[in-house]
This record gives sequence, C-alpha cells and structure tokens, in this order.
Amino acid sequence: MIQILQSMRLVKEVELEPNLQLLDLIFHFMNIPILNLLLNEIKKFICNTPKSKIPQLDESKEIEEKSAQPTEKCCFKPIDINSNEGTFLQAAKKGGNIQLMEEYMSDPNFDIYCCGTTGNNAMMLAALEGNVEIIKMLHKHGMNMYKRNADNLTAFHIAAIKGNLDVIKYFVSINFNLQCRANNLNGLELAILNNNMNIVQYFLEELDFEPVFDYAVAASSHGKRDILTYLNRFNIFWEKQNILLNIAASKCNLDAINYFIDDLHFDVNSRDQEGRTPLMIAALTKQEEAVDLLIEKKADINMKSDEFKDAFYYAVESGSTNIVCKLFINNAKIENINQLITVAKAKNDEKMVRLLTNDLN
Repeated sequence: MIQILQSMRLVKEVELEPNLQLLDLIFHFMNIPILNLLLNEIKKFICNTPKSKIPQLDESKEIEEKSAQPTEKCCFKPIDINSNEGTFLQAAKKGGNIQLMEEYMSDPNFDIYCCGTTGNNAMMLAALEGNVEIIKMLHKHGMNMYKRNADNLTAFHIAAIKGNLDVIKYFVSINFNLQCRANNLNGLELAILNNNMNIVQYFLEELDFEPVFDYAVAASSHGKRDILTYLNRFNIFWEKQNILLNIAASKCNLDAINYFIDDLHFDVNSRDQEGRTPLMIAALTKQEEAVDLLIEKKADINMKSDEFKDAFYYAVESGSTNIVCKLFINNAKIENINQLITVAKAKNDEKMVRLLTNDLN
C-alpha cells in the first residue's frame, strides 16, 4: 500500500475521476472483491448524477474551469526535442526505451505531464500510436489517466479515434470510466465517427453497450457503409428516420444517404419538425454533392417547409450560387424572384443578387 501511494503523482485539479483512479489502484492492490464491487457502484452513481449535484471542493474554481476554453485550462509550451522532456515524449510515441523513461520519472523534479503545443502528454502519445506497454508503465507510476489535451481528449478517447483496440482493452482492464465523454461524445461514438469497426464491435458485442439513438446519429454523420450495415443489426436506425437522413445530408455523407434510401427505404422527402426535407437541408448547408445525389434519388425540388421555404430559398440563404444553378437546371420553380433577391441583399451577397437579377430572372 505504501509503495503504491509513494509512486503516485496526482495533478493539482479538483476532479472526481483522478480520485477514482487512486481508489482503483489501491483496491486492486488490496485484492478484496467487495471493495472492487463498491468502487464500481460509486462509478455508476457518479456517471448517473448530474454534475450540479456532485459535491465540489472549490466551487469558484469549478465555475472558472467550465467557462474556460480547452486551450485555456492548461498552459502548453513547446518542448525542446533534445531535452529530457522531448526524449521522454519521443520514447512514448515510438514505444521506445521504457527503462530510460522510468529513469526520468524517478527524478521527483521531472514533469511526467510534460506535453507539446497540442497538449498531448506521454500517455496520449502512446495511445495515439497504440503503445500499450508504455501506457501500462505510466499507469503503474500513477499517471492521471483522465488528463485532457487541447482538444479535450483523454488518452482513452484518442485510442478510440485511432482504432487502437489493445489500448482500449487495457483501459477496460483497469476499470476506466467508459462513459467518460469528450466534447459530449463517448468512446463508442468517437469510434463510429472514425469508422473503427474493431472498436465498435468490441463495445457492442464484448462490453454489451446498449445500442442507442446517439450511435445512429454518429453513423448518419460520418459512418461508411460497413459501419451502417453493422449497426443496422441493432435496429437503431428506425427511430426518427427523417432526422437521420437530414443529418446525412447536412454532413454530405453519401454512403449514409444511399444506404438509408436504397437499403432501408427511407422517404427521400421526409420532413423534420420544421417541415424541411433532406434536399432543403443539403441546400442550407451548401452540400453540393448531397444535392446532386438527392435529386438523382427523385427528391421533390419544389416542396416547401412549414415556413413556405423551398430548396431554392435555402440555397439563396446559404449563398451557394452553384446549388441555385443546379436547382434551376433541374426545373425548380421560382415563384417569387423578388423575395429571393431581398434575401440575398439582406446578406450583402452581391454575387447571388447578380445571378438572380440577370441570369435567372
């Protein structure tokens, strides 16, 4: 027990997760099953408790941290590549000399949390490259597993993004909080967004994560066909089909548009709560390829939203002259050219005004 406590170096932060890590290490060392069970229950309680209800040691500090941008929470400074810190980080990234890294860490004045301008420390660099042995060593020395970089990512999230399954499995083995979120996304959502099938299958099949609508949203945004096909086994796409198709249109995810319409037979003219169709959303978000594909899928060009706006209106509003021309070529009706010109003028879009006034009028 004393050896474990002596080896730990906690950062000076008011966070619950590092304290959980400390308890995890101690309970693991003691090897008492009932304590491990207790720790898991504590984690579940914290995960399900709104942050506003979790006691804080320093409330003013907590408010200050929440209002700051990720790059303001930590001071990231350039590291001299030839310094001890630079060598330490390079070894972590390359999976190199563990013995040398441990020598550096034995110096009480050495900053094991040193990082470059992006805020990636040794743990994060090891996760980036899939160097599990480095991560094990750093964890053994009590490094804070929940430390975040300038993008608000922990090493766990980085591994999910990069598809490094062995790293994810190690985090699972040490009871890392798998619901820990980065930019409101958990590890499974990040894996879906980056099309890392191995991570997605591991979470859903081996860890028995419950398939929820959030994963359908992530897949609609950036999922490729193989991810979409796999996730469809869990019946997560049948809720709010209109929203999913609109998301795919807004992100120009052509794989998702094709899959939803051709394979799952979603209505190409489905409407969201404001009556907007996928074509309107594609026009509004200036997604030219999505517009082309939706027109090819026989989307109704002249449908109107609840505010009586059509795809033509949204294209003008977004300032996309290319989409305006595409719609015009495909026989979109212009019922009130003066209204469209007024919209373009309100946005000081002279190019659009000229197009509407001289070429389409």
